[in-house]
Amino acid sequence: MQLSQDMPAPSRLQQVGMQIQQAPRRLQQALGSSGYLGWGAEQRQGSREQSQVAMQAQEAPTLERAVSGQSVEQMQKLDRSQSMEIKEQFQMWRTTSDLSPAALLRLRDGWLAQARGEQASVLGFENHYEELKKLEAPAHLLDHAVAAAHDELRHAQMCVTLASRFDPDGKEFEVPDVERKMEVSDTMESMITKLACEGCWGEMVGTLVAARQFQTTKDPQVCEILQTITREEFQHCLSAWNTAAWAINKSGAPLREHFKLTLEKLKSGVLMGPSSRTSGPAHMPEVERYGIISSETHDEIEKTEGSALVSNLLAHLLEHSETIPFDETCLDFRTIVMQVTNRIARTDVIHD
Repeated sequence: MQLSQDMPAPSRLQQVGMQIQQAPRRLQQALGSSGYLGWGAEQRQGSREQSQVAMQAQEAPTLERAVSGQSVEQMQKLDRSQSMEIKEQFQMWRTTSDLSPAALLRLRDGWLAQARGEQASVLGFENHYEELKKLEAPAHLLDHAVAAAHDELRHAQMCVTLASRFDPDGKEFEVPDVERKMEVSDTMESMITKLACEGCWGEMVGTLVAARQFQTTKDPQVCEILQTITREEFQHCLSAWNTAAWAINKSGAPLREHFKLTLEKLKSGVLMGPSSRTSGPAHMPEVERYGIISSETHDEIEKTEGSALVSNLLAHLLEHSETIPFDETCLDFRTIVMQVTNRIARTDVIHD
């Protein structure tokens, strides 16, 4: 499916975001019919197909790839007893868990922090879509930007579901409001600067960090959520690098040099301002079983694995940027990122 450049995707995304904020039974929506231990691939695939049909019809998607496959209207009709049953499951788990109240708070706060980061990415992809449309990018790159924004919406919802699960008092959280003032770039140079920072670097680091979270997670529900996030952040990373390849192929050597310099500055820390972390300074090792890693571990992944990976991706891009027309099939970003991601996860979380 290719997305028409005239489709008002950002406004639809905003509408879906409002629906998520307003929809009741958020735990049921995020957990799916299989209970709090997770959901199956068949449910996810069915939901993906439903959302693609809705996008083709230029209608607001029914919570793009929502894990239960339920529309907002269907969610609103869920029986109250189902929602209460899930809350009771969470309460029983908290009662029998060997985690201390301090560890539960640490997990709650860590997942809320990650939800804020995921929600901020929604706005970034909305802005990116508008820039690509203005710069007359290929339709499939516009499609990728829309799909990524929907993914991030769902990631934020899954993260607040976990925050609700770990809250000692059983509080049910909503996706946090995030405000970002972002101008729509009207030049390739301005667009690719943001793309390098948030896509080629940010989504790449997000993939590796999620893989590292997955590595030490033992809880089935958290494992499945992190597997989903890792795989979809991986796709966002590939899309960013393919978009950079298209822009460089279209604009030539000056943009290529600007892109290279931007990434080199990122690597040296010149453009790296304060970033949100999945964990705070008072890290508790036992919470890694539930997906929350320390800020020191996050930084180590970014500085070592991230820097090395972006160097390899950049070298691959520069090697082919002058010798071939733009063709994603001739660029093998996928294999490069997949190998590092799977090594960090210590399993094949990404498949060929």
